Amino acid sequence: MRKISIAAILLVMVLMIPAVVFADAGPKSNITIEAVNMPDGICYMDLLVEVDNKSETDPDFLTDDYDREMIEILSSYYEGGWSASVVNREHIIFDGIKCKVVDGKCTKYFGYMPPDVFRIIVVSDDGKVQVSETVERNAFDSTIDFDYKTGEASERPVLPGLSLSFAVTLIVTLLIEGLLFLLFKFGFRKYWVWILVINLVTQIFLYAAITFGTVIGGIFFAIVFYILAEFLIFIGETIAYAFILKSKPIGLRIVYAISANLLSLAAGLVLFGLLS
Repeated sequence: MRKISIAAILLVMVLMIPAVVFADAGPKSNITIEAVNMPDGICYMDLLVEVDNKSETDPDFLTDDYDREMIEILSSYYEGGWSASVVNREHIIFDGIKCKVVDGKCTKYFGYMPPDVFRIIVVSDDGKVQVSETVERNAFDSTIDFDYKTGEASERPVLPGLSLSFAVTLIVTLLIEGLLFLLFKFGFRKYWVWILVINLVTQIFLYAAITFGTVIGGIFFAIVFYILAEFLIFIGETIAYAFILKSKPIGLRIVYAISANLLSLAAGLVLFGLLS
């Protein structure tokens, strides 16, 4: 039993490395712009946000990698208090502004800490500027349909995106806990139904908490509810496994429960960072 415990601890330490590497890769919001009827040639896309005073252009965009005139047009845009978010560093967004147009379509991502309320701005290589109507998003991970010609922009329904994230995180969690079961030699055939049911319930609870937080208070509350939900899940699963896994001593059950939760949490943080 001691060898199993030591092996489990070592496995936890190894698999927690991604959580350290991605220490800031917790649940991050994401905006995906699906643009149509885009002009041919080079296009720069940014998100406009309301500010009291426009900031200076981010030096990263004043290099030979970008067209200076197009950057100047984008950065100097300041109408009705709206300013370019990425180019002027109004928000922390780890994505560029170049839009690769193919057959009049372009997919653009804005991740990490994008705004809840914004407009889409596009500058083409002929100097033309197109600005969308105001979008107020409701989803943690939003997909926005944008028609360049009309300026119309709208958020897609939340459910499809959540369903994909739910499926991915559930499968990864089940794989992790299944491997730990084999390591701890609890008897997978005897308890696999319990693993499935417990993780299905906790994942539903987690995504319900994120959705509820988003609805009542936007992205900030979604993150707060995510943290609270993960804390409650950690406690709940530890208690549940301590009572259910009776084929081993109570100490080993608790070690397993804590290990499973730590590894699942680490994987969840990385996955949220990659999926958002």
